[in-house]
Amino acid sequence: GRLKLSVPSSLVTKLLLKPISNFMNLHPELTIDTSVNNQRIDLIENNIDIAIRASVLEDSGYKARFLFNHHPIYFASPSYLQGREIPTLANDLLSHDCLTYSLTTPSNTWRLRKSNQADTKVVVKEVFKSDSPELLLEMALLGHGITALPYWMVAEHLQDGNLIQVLSDCEPNTLPMYAVFKNDEYQPYRVRAFVDYLLDY
Repeated sequence: GRLKLSVPSSLVTKLLLKPISNFMNLHPELTIDTSVNNQRIDLIENNIDIAIRASVLEDSGYKARFLFNHHPIYFASPSYLQGREIPTLANDLLSHDCLTYSLTTPSNTWRLRKSNQADTKVVVKEVFKSDSPELLLEMALLGHGITALPYWMVAEHLQDGNLIQVLSDCEPNTLPMYAVFKNDEYQPYRVRAFVDYLLDY
């Protein structure tokens, strides 16, 4: 049959491509239809079997299986930081340009935490915002400001020196990643099999 997935744009090429490819090799009769979408969607209305989403789930009548936690980090390019004071405390962000994720509400309010301390809310200077994590990464590489993205998205750029981590003592709130699917009494085997495969992977 056909398995229809809805997956975030940044996640699919970096983390999901290999397990999807492996699953196709295991089940050659299966057709996989993948929609790349960062928005929260209605699975029934859009005829989606499984959505992969990073969020704190509300009670929605869907089933969900936890996959892993995102660990965001703050970073900027060397060209942006040149001649500026590198931020080490949450309130240091007030004097910096920030690149924000528009699907977070409000997008210009960042919560930072030092170990075992209460969250600090900072209303940042929002010079660019987007619902595309890839676009935020590219704008950071071009020197337009500080942003926060999951470590797995930026690790190679940190290693080669194209990006520099800032606020390393501050922790953004981690976001759990889930596989979300319809709460049907009789799940098609392809849905259960793919979710189980992802968990094992």
